[in-house]
Amino acid sequence: MTTSSQDQLYKKAVKYYDMKFPAKSYANRAKLVLSLLKEFNPKAKKLLELACGTGNYTVYFAKNYDVKATDISKDVLAKAKKKVKAKFALLPMEKLNEKSAYDIVACMWESFRYLKSYKSVKNLLSRINKALRPGGLFVVDFHHFPPSKQALLEGPFTEFDGKLVKDITLISTRGCFDYRQHYVISIKNCKLNTVKLRRSPLLRISEKQMRGFLSGAGFKVVHFQRRFHYYHKNSMLFVAKRV
Repeated sequence: MTTSSQDQLYKKAVKYYDMKFPAKSYANRAKLVLSLLKEFNPKAKKLLELACGTGNYTVYFAKNYDVKATDISKDVLAKAKKKVKAKFALLPMEKLNEKSAYDIVACMWESFRYLKSYKSVKNLLSRINKALRPGGLFVVDFHHFPPSKQALLEGPFTEFDGKLVKDITLISTRGCFDYRQHYVISIKNCKLNTVKLRRSPLLRISEKQMRGFLSGAGFKVVHFQRRFHYYHKNSMLFVAKRV
């Protein structure tokens, strides 16, 4: 099974990732998340972001909190460090080992689904609980697609490095994972080129499962919503408080 550290979108294609998901496209979602964090923990000062990627949420978190951001990929951390002043650490989220150090822990934009098993989910949530101060918050979002033998996700053509580029992803469900075949198609000087990216499988986690995992780890869900990504009915946002 490919791990997130071997996912080529976060290594050799990281430049393309930043073009496809620019920081400004996160503004509305970040604004909503920040409003919820202030509502449920108005005195919070320290925030830990797990699997921060190229820092598109970190940019907004750092305007409001003392932030430490972690990721497993050196390539994305290098990008993030150019965008925002924050503390960064090369760390798999499963290795989190801090106690009562943060008011908020965040894991955004599908990152949580890179965990390799439901046992890993329970283990990480236990570690997050320990890393939070009493009354601290954990915020996480991800998608839960209907199981499919082969679903197609196709983006529009955009200009990138002097080429017209689009990506196509085929998603197939096998057991408790969504497996992805990801192709980047480019056109330049009337020549067509297709590159296949190696992508990590994503663990399938339903709303019911996540609520159970959070409760079992000592959290109470204080906010839940569907369509966190307004264009995608299968996206979910959880804000949970350590109890």
